[in-house]
Amino acid sequence: MTEQEPLLRDNLLYLGDNGRVFCGACAPESTRYTCIDRGGEEVVEIIPEEARHVEHEEGITTACEICGRKA
Repeated sequence: MTEQEPLLRDNLLYLGDNGRVFCGACAPESTRYTCIDRGGEEVVEIIPEEARHVEHEEGITTACEICGRKA
């Protein structure tokens, strides 16, 4: 039996249900392997360039709510 690789990358940020932001390393175990959050929705990768644009234009910093990793 071979081990399955996580679908989420540890160093990237993702957007989950209700606007929750988390990195791949802090994502719940089931989400790491399915890309589906606990609410049943598919998580979306936060593109670093878009996060920087939002921070510059709106002053909103996008970071993991658990460990503080930034996009």
